[in-house]
Amino acid sequence: MKQGYNLQNLNQHGENGDTALMKATKAGISTVFQSLIYMGADVNAKNNDNNALWLACFGNRYNLISLLLAAHIDINEQT
Repeated sequence: MKQGYNLQNLNQHGENGDTALMKATKAGISTVFQSLIYMGADVNAKNNDNNALWLACFGNRYNLISLLLAAHIDINEQT
């Protein structure tokens, strides 16, 4: 898989501790983001500092915020 992520381990941490889902969140690539959620990526995973919800909020990725909420991300996670 591109960016050094492995399809056999969707929650593998790459650069800065980002998972593939976090990388897709930062880039705002909703098709990849949705595929990763569908394939079972952990929406609650954290990188060295934050989780995907924080990244989506910081990046004004409103469509991804809605998808994370629908996927039951822990909204009480404090980073």
